[in-house]
Amino acid sequence: MHAFTPGITAGVPALFLFVAAVQAGCPQRCFCPSLLTVECSGKNLTAIPENMDGKIKHLDLSMNNLTTIPDKAFLRYNQLVALRLAGNGISNISETAFQSLYQLESLYLMGNNLTSLRGAVFRNLYRLTELFLDANKIASISSDSFLGLYGLLFLRPDANNLTEIPREALAKLQRLQALDISVNKIQQIEDFAFANNTYLSSLAIHDNRISVIRDHAFEGLNVLTSLELQRNRLSHVPPGIMTLPDLMDLNLENNRIQFIPSNVFALNKKLRDIKLRGNPILSFGINAFQGLPYLRELTISEARDLEHFPNVSGCRSLELLRLDRASIAEVPGELCMTLPNLNTLDLHSNKITKIPDLEHCNNLKQLNLGNNMITSLEGCPFVNATRLQDLTLSHNYIPYIGSGAFKGLRKLEYLDLQFNEIDGIDDDAFKSLESLIDLNLAENNFQRLPTTGLKRLKFLKTFHNTNLQDRIDPENLPNIQNLVLSYAYHCCSFINSRKADGGSKVSVDEEVIWLNNPNKTDLSLWNHQTLFGLENQTFDDFLDFGDYDLKLPSFVSDIDIPNVPVHETIHADSLARVQPPIKCEPVPGPFLPCDDLFGWWSLRCGVWIVFLLAVVGNGIVLFVSITARSKLSMDVPRFLICNLACADFMMGAYLGILAILDASTLDEFQFYAIKWQRSGGCLTAGFLGIVSSMLSVYTLTVITVERFYAISNAMQLNKRIRLKQAGIIMTFGWVFSITNASLPYFGISDYRKFAICLPFETSDRASLAYVCFLMLFNAVSFVVIVICYIKMYCSILGSNAWNSKDFRIAKRMAILVFTDFLCWAPIIFFSITAAFGKNLVGLNEAKVLTIFVLPLNSCANPFLYAIFTKQFKRDCVKLCRRIEESSLTRSFSNLNSRRVSLGGSSWRNSQMHGPSFHTEKRSSITNSVSGGSMGGGPNQELQETSSSLLDNNEKKKRSIPESKRQFELSRSPELKTGNGVIPAYRTSVRESGQKTAPIDSKPKQLSSFTSMTKVKSCKFIPKKVGNARKVLVVNFILNGCIHVRLRLRQLKIRICPRTRKRCYYGRCLMCQNVLLTKRKSEERHLGLKIIDN
Repeated sequence: MHAFTPGITAGVPALFLFVAAVQAGCPQRCFCPSLLTVECSGKNLTAIPENMDGKIKHLDLSMNNLTTIPDKAFLRYNQLVALRLAGNGISNISETAFQSLYQLESLYLMGNNLTSLRGAVFRNLYRLTELFLDANKIASISSDSFLGLYGLLFLRPDANNLTEIPREALAKLQRLQALDISVNKIQQIEDFAFANNTYLSSLAIHDNRISVIRDHAFEGLNVLTSLELQRNRLSHVPPGIMTLPDLMDLNLENNRIQFIPSNVFALNKKLRDIKLRGNPILSFGINAFQGLPYLRELTISEARDLEHFPNVSGCRSLELLRLDRASIAEVPGELCMTLPNLNTLDLHSNKITKIPDLEHCNNLKQLNLGNNMITSLEGCPFVNATRLQDLTLSHNYIPYIGSGAFKGLRKLEYLDLQFNEIDGIDDDAFKSLESLIDLNLAENNFQRLPTTGLKRLKFLKTFHNTNLQDRIDPENLPNIQNLVLSYAYHCCSFINSRKADGGSKVSVDEEVIWLNNPNKTDLSLWNHQTLFGLENQTFDDFLDFGDYDLKLPSFVSDIDIPNVPVHETIHADSLARVQPPIKCEPVPGPFLPCDDLFGWWSLRCGVWIVFLLAVVGNGIVLFVSITARSKLSMDVPRFLICNLACADFMMGAYLGILAILDASTLDEFQFYAIKWQRSGGCLTAGFLGIVSSMLSVYTLTVITVERFYAISNAMQLNKRIRLKQAGIIMTFGWVFSITNASLPYFGISDYRKFAICLPFETSDRASLAYVCFLMLFNAVSFVVIVICYIKMYCSILGSNAWNSKDFRIAKRMAILVFTDFLCWAPIIFFSITAAFGKNLVGLNEAKVLTIFVLPLNSCANPFLYAIFTKQFKRDCVKLCRRIEESSLTRSFSNLNSRRVSLGGSSWRNSQMHGPSFHTEKRSSITNSVSGGSMGGGPNQELQETSSSLLDNNEKKKRSIPESKRQFELSRSPELKTGNGVIPAYRTSVRESGQKTAPIDSKPKQLSSFTSMTKVKSCKFIPKKVGNARKVLVVNFILNGCIHVRLRLRQLKIRICPRTRKRCYYGRCLMCQNVLLTKRKSEERHLGLKIIDN
């Protein structure tokens, strides 16, 4: 058992008794931190609590719903010192509401609905020193409203609806020291408005409508030191200020003053600060500011038409002179002689063309000449400003910085040269800037940055300087901490150098700064880095070294250092080196890499695979689709597929450019990145990528809409998209894609922003809108595709046409489209979430999605829609046959030419139409081939092939019975089918002496040689079988005879079980019942003999 301490044991009951006593005198829903304080703010109270201790001194009833203060509301609480009633809806206060509050010192009534002060409401508040009436709706104050407030020192009736100075009411406040009557509707100040307020030292009447101030308005204010009249309607400096002998601070900003007369401040000898900013001042009197020995600050800003520098002779104490946003073109040469104590000169936004003479400006510390018309820094313009610390020369027209431009500025810490036209900097330009800490050279055109003299530099800005491509050596900037550079690749060397920098030992540097006059030293002018940033930190701030590269010596690596004040001597050779982290922007990342473009080998190998498959696959599809058939056999789906393959081929070319670039810059990409991003290759690659992605999505949408339109109008063959219409649609798609891909060339986003050359720039609204449009276009296209396919499936399911050709095509296209969606969906989703500020994936994942997942469809499409299909295989076989036929034709041509040369031409012409034509011709050709081979003609394999084919031909002719029918084949312009307008052949069958009955057919595998051969007649005609279509399929052509195969397409012959009627549609036209299906098929072979004209 542990023994309790007697003192603690005795104190616990006393503590409980104290808490119980406090809670006993505290109203419900209120908080009482002590016996003398009750806080009931924000409790929605509608009446003043009653069960409070009568000895309380602080009562807070603000932010409640009190509307009226009744009679003697605080009669029991005569010990109150502070009463807060702010933020209620109080509109009425009884005259006896504050009776018996003799000890009250502060009364807060701001933020209520008081409209007027009538009667002696504050009569008995003899000790009241602060009265807050601001943010009400008070329009008038009666003469006896402040009766009895003999000790009032601070009064705030600001932010009300007063239209005049309550002169009679203020006359009762003879001890008043500060009056704030600003933000009202006062239009003028009458004479002797404050005559009885002789102790008034601060008067604020700003943000009113004052246009007239009488000459004796401030009469009697002999101790007034601060007068605020800004944001009124004054057209001149009020002469009444001459009656203020102790006036020190005068604020006349944002009025309508155009002229400042001479000697207007002659009687205000104690003036220290005059602010005239925001007035349309045109000129000054000769002696306007003359003879003000205590004047320290003079501000005249936004005097747009002011052309002359004011005369400030006699103002030897002037330390700050601000004459900005005017039209001053020249600065007096003797300025610093007139103002020997001047330390801040602000002349920005004027028309100054050269650096003013700064001779004798020994105390000048800040000089702002920005936004002027300075064109040169020749010579040594700052050689006499030896104490200058801040120099601003931004927004000028300085083209070159010479070696002596900043000579003499050994104490300069801040130099701003941004937004100039600097295209060259001398190697010794910064040599004399030994103390420079912050250098801003942004928005210029120089190509090289010299670093001589920048050993102490900690902040460097060179952003938007596109010509600066050479990297900066980190060894020349040993103390650098913060950089904002032109390119992220410039940061690579700094980041890598800090990572590689170990814990090398450092020496102890001791620096002593001697102050000539510590009482007059303005520490606010010192850069915070000068004091090492330690003035507001304690020892506990240095206990966490998690963000620094800290390497402790070996002898303390195993020692626990407690957090106790220990004084110990540490030798310099054992000190640990602690370096703050370097902050460099723009930060290198996956899209702006330092080492490799792709980053890791898995991504690199994946991109190469996608690149090769996309280029080879789409190239094969394009070649086979274009060459396997003639132009007359091109249909709409094939035409659209060719456009899709072309778009995907461009995506493969884009990936190929990136893959080759990555392979050629392994581990050294930062040295070539800037040249690459600014080259034409990057612009071309980005253009190909955007055209490919947009055209691919557009073509997929067109393919889906075309299939939907064809299936929706399956019973109406005339409602189909023609090849000409498809060409117009795709022409628009090409123009649309090329136009959108060309916008980055005209400043809307930028291909050169990132290493992968895609326009992800969103810094301005136009670029952001462009990127959002790309994402929205893909999202809308996908929605259209999904809707079309849902309707197509519903339509096909309702017609029981699962085995139809349209359904097979729709299913194949659906696989294709959803594959593209799987590649695009992550990009669209994560882009939309990022636009709303939720980054669900990092930059590494976004890079993989962009250059690997997104282009996957480009390599998958040719395999899905072409290479893995039977039609593509047939096209390949047909292409091979065409190549073989062309070689055979050339062989026969050579044989015929040889036979003609031997004199056999006359014999062939006489025997061509004889009864033994085939036998003789075959033997002659065989002999010719044999003779040709002996004389160096075709090889033996060709001879055997020709002989076997001729034998088979003769056998088939003998096996087919003769008929009296005649068969004719002729060209037809076009044939309308569900797949569009395609070239076709028309087959006619006629009996002897009968008219021809045409039957349309689609010879899917007719060779190009058939179109050059005219078939007159043949006696081998098969019998007619039902209603089946006859399709001619050419097997081969040899020796003047076309061997064809008649294929009867399988037709669905449906018979209604109820009416027993035939129907070729989905339902019976009579009873609407589902029809049964029977299939018939038959194949016949025949030979057609060619008859020459």
